[in-house]
Parts: sequence; C-alpha cells; structure tokens
Amino acid sequence: MSLVILSNTQDEYIRRDSNNFVIASGNGISSPSSFVNHFRSPLVIEPDSEVAVESVKIRKGPTFDIDENNLFYIYHGRELINVNACESTKEPVPVRIKKGSYTVSTLAERIENALNRAFVGPAVWGKYKVTVNLDTNNNFKNFKINQVAQTTKPANITWAGSNDEIVPANPVTKRSYIGWNASGEFTYTNASPQFVNDGVVMLPKYPLSNCSGVFEVNFVNAAGPWTIGLSRATNPAYNNGFPPNYPRNLNDEDSEPFYDYMIEYTGDFIKVKQARTDWTGNLDIKMEELNYWQNTGADPSFLLPIDSAKISASGLDSVRFTLYGNALELEIGDTDTNAWYPLVSPINASLNNTDRRYSFKPTNNSTESLYPKLQLYDSSDELDVTTYNGLNLVGWKAVTFDENDLSKDAVPGTDWYSNQIYDNPRRIRFLDKRDSVKGYNASVTNYTYNMINASSAPDYNFVIIAGPERSLTTSTQPNEAFTETYLIGFGDGRVPNMNKVLGFGQLSVLEQSLFGNGSGIASVIITPPSNSLFMSHEGFVRVNNLTGVSYNGVKGSISKILYQIPRFDNSGNVEGNLYFSPGEKTYIELGNTERMILNQLDVDIVDRSERIVGDLLGSTVVVLYIRKVRR
Repeated sequence: MSLVILSNTQDEYIRRDSNNFVIASGNGISSPSSFVNHFRSPLVIEPDSEVAVESVKIRKGPTFDIDENNLFYIYHGRELINVNACESTKEPVPVRIKKGSYTVSTLAERIENALNRAFVGPAVWGKYKVTVNLDTNNNFKNFKINQVAQTTKPANITWAGSNDEIVPANPVTKRSYIGWNASGEFTYTNASPQFVNDGVVMLPKYPLSNCSGVFEVNFVNAAGPWTIGLSRATNPAYNNGFPPNYPRNLNDEDSEPFYDYMIEYTGDFIKVKQARTDWTGNLDIKMEELNYWQNTGADPSFLLPIDSAKISASGLDSVRFTLYGNALELEIGDTDTNAWYPLVSPINASLNNTDRRYSFKPTNNSTESLYPKLQLYDSSDELDVTTYNGLNLVGWKAVTFDENDLSKDAVPGTDWYSNQIYDNPRRIRFLDKRDSVKGYNASVTNYTYNMINASSAPDYNFVIIAGPERSLTTSTQPNEAFTETYLIGFGDGRVPNMNKVLGFGQLSVLEQSLFGNGSGIASVIITPPSNSLFMSHEGFVRVNNLTGVSYNGVKGSISKILYQIPRFDNSGNVEGNLYFSPGEKTYIELGNTERMILNQLDVDIVDRSERIVGDLLGSTVVVLYIRKVRR
C-alpha cells in the first residue's frame, strides 16, 4: 500500500496581476491545473494494484461564462428616475463582451476594453476603468466601474494641412476644388463650377469639445456667400451626405448641404438655421430658420436681420460657436475690437435663452460628436478657422469613404451616428423626434439643457443598465413590474442580462445619484450592491501515466480520469480554498501484472471534455491511495 501526495510547485512559478490576483495559466509544468511531480526515489507499485483519490485540495477562483447574447448598457445623460425618457436627449449604448470563460481579472479587463470601445460621446470616450471590488476579508465581491468626464477645454487644434483633416461633404465637391493649409485656411478654387454646391467640406478628424469648446471662423476674405456650421458625422457616400430621416425629395447630389447648426451669408443677409423635427408627428427632420432679430429677451443684439451694410458698418468679420454640455451658443463679432454679439445663446441673460423659437436644440447621441462644415461659392474666397477646441483622442476614428467611388459604403468612425446609419437608422429617427429636441409648440416652449456642472464637466450623470428595467431602482423596491425607461423604444430583443454577473443582485439599473460616489463630479465610480454571481465548473482528476482505464462518454473514448471533484466542498463552499475527501472511495484497477516503477506522475484537472480547466489558483494538492486489489 502507498499514500502518494502530489502538488504543483506554487512558490517557484507564482505570478500576480495588477489586482494582486494569482494568474494560474501559463505556469508551465507546475500550474495549478496541470503539473508533474518527479520522484528522487522511484514509486514502486506492486502487481495487481488499484488506485483511488484519497483527497483533493484546490483553490478555485470565480469563473464567468459569457455568451453571444450577454450585454449591458451605459448611459451618460440626465437621470430618468420617475421621468419619461422622451424628456432626455440621450439613450443608452450597448456594451458587449466577447464570448468566453473568464476569471475575475480577465473579465475586468474585457469589460473595461468593451466600455472603451463603446459608441459613447467624445467627452467620456476611452475614459472607463474597471477594478475588482473586495470584501472585508479581501475576497472578490464584484466589479467597480469608473467613468471620467472631460473637465478642461482642450487647447486649440494645431492643423497640419493634411488631406485627412478636410474632406468633401457632398458628392459634387471634388478634392481638386479644395484648398487647405496648416493655418486653417479653407479656399474654394473652382473657377468654372458645374454645380451650385460644389464647395462644401467637413473637418472630420476632431470632434468639438462640449466642455466650453469653441469653433471660430473668420469670413473677412469671403466676398461672396458662405455657410459655416456644425454637423453630425455625415458622409457623401450615404444619402448624398444627408441623414436617413431627411426627406429624399429634398436632397440630391447638388442639394444645399446638411447642417445640424449653421449660420450663412446669402450675399444679402445673415441667416441662422438648424435641422430638427416639428410637432406634427412627422419623423423627418428639416432645416428651420431661427429669427434671431425677433428674440424676446431683455437686450437682443439685433432688431433687424443683419445685412451686408450692417456687416460693414459694425466691422463684423467672424462667427463663433461654443458648446456647453449639450447646449450650443452662436455669436458674431468684430475681432479687431473683440466685440461679440450673441445671436443664439443658452447662457446669455440678454436673450430669451431657452425659447425654442430662438434657441438651438440640445445635442443627442447623433450630434454629441459634432464636426465643422464649411461652404464657399465664389472662386478664391476664403474662410479661416482661427480657433477650434477639438478633442484629439488617441484611437478615435473619423468616417472614411472613397472620394472617387461613392457607390462604396463608407467605413463608420468611432461616433454613435455613423455606426447607426447603415444598420439601425430607425434609432436615429427615434432620437431626432424626441420631445426634448423638437421645435416650438404652444404647450412645449422651452428647452432644458444640461450644460457645465460644478466640476467643469458636462452636467450629465453616469448610469449602468444591466438587467430588465423595473419601475424603481432603489434597493427598497427591487421587485416592481418591468418598465422601459432608459431603454424605451428599443423593442428589438436586446434585453440587458448581466446584472447578476456585475453584482446588481435584484436591481437592473444603477444610477450615479444612488450608487455612485456623488453628483456633479467628473470622476464617478459606481459600486454594485451585491456579490457577482459566477459559475462553478465541474472538475475531474486525471493521472496520465497510470495504467488504469476509465471511460468518458462525452469524448467517446477511454480515459485516465480517476475522480470527479464535487461542486461543493466538505464545508459547502464553491470558491476559494476547497477541500474534498470522499467518504467512500472509488478504486480503479491498474491492471498491472508486474511491478511498476515510476519516476514521475502527471496530474491534470480537466473538464468533462478533458480540457485543462482555467479557474484554479495557487496550490493544488492531490493525494492518491494505491493498494493491492481486494477481491
């Protein structure tokens, strides 16, 4: 009879990750799941012997099985506790984790990577961090998610004058008509135009910062008509550069190009326009003029439309857009005297600054990534981009398309809008018809903006939706009937289902105000209230170089498996340090007719398909009992 103690050599091979968790994989012949023990004095097994597992000690880490249907959502906007989602300009963004089986550390890494690839606004894009939350005994509890928002206005973009900084914005504008240099000067060079609108361009590389970001253009060198504005990430390879909800009978390849917000000089007057839906129930957006000279505020800048004489008399030479959170301001000014006159403003008390007749709509998912769009009509005219506080984000991608073959689909960028137009245009229609961005109505007259908060960040809150929504999200009422608040209108089966994995327990929605570290701050950490629910996988002890034979029906072949490790250990635990000692042992005959002399034993902990398991940590000890067969 022999008692054989087998173990991996933990101390010589241990490695830890940034969360101080032991990394069990890749440790060669001494990993917790697969190891080899060598004997200085050979193991002698007498003829006609049998073997059984006396005991097993393992350290098992949490394992999470993620399939292709698992997802959750993140939301960065106005919290909707007991508020209809149509009053918000934003909707949640799905976050999907690649299918696989993950340990705590690898799932934390996957969640973080997925969050930083999600189609969120540029103010928070790439600014997520996922950490492991431990209990008072330093055991894994759940995952904490940190979102950091932009808090400072970025520096003025330094242009290089390269082709990727400026692209044609409609089908009839050609690269040969565009002049662009490192000073930010856009010139129109077509002396013999065939089309009316063949001088329109977009600057697609840097989204405008909504942390008081400025887009300022000097038009003093443009003698003829011009248009200056901001737009979502349109491209001429899709619908002639128009959104899917712009009426097709109003656009063709030479139509007046699309802007979400614009100011234009017609040659006679200054006009201000924007694209938005109205209250008639029509899902299409259309260009509407804002009569800035009729503003009912205390001291509007102009009482008549600005004409060419007024431009000259007042020395007007520049226009300036400033984005505060989801609210946009437009001014016209004289840069020689630094005199600026607000035309549309959410913050200037001299204007009626929330009335929908005189205000720009708030930005939504489609328009939170805004890009400059410029148009000239007369050859040799020039517009100079003098200030642009765009976000130069590492990894942020612009929409790309083949300027020479617009029949090819464009490649979406990192923004939300360009990733919806081909596959999910109804999401765009749904957002643009929300009450929060519609035009003026006698009963709904004002916009509600979310501008800049006390920490100099956009005044939004961070929300995680990880399960089917309920009417209330407080911990005191977790079992109310399901409703659709944040996910209203999705209706396509994409129900979030990761609340138990993330540690939400019975809750589905975690709002910053309830589960974060405070309101009105730029760096928010949301900590789930419950323990994450992980999977407990089966395990089998396999000794590869003993001669005993068992049978594995899953594989349809003979096997070297000696013992199934139970799900629960002798103390009822499924995770951590686990000890198993079978009350009644199962012996496997070795079938050896002669004495066996072994210099090593190879031990694997495998699943039912006999693949090495990946959820063991630290030290594994397997004790075998070998004896003569008892007949």
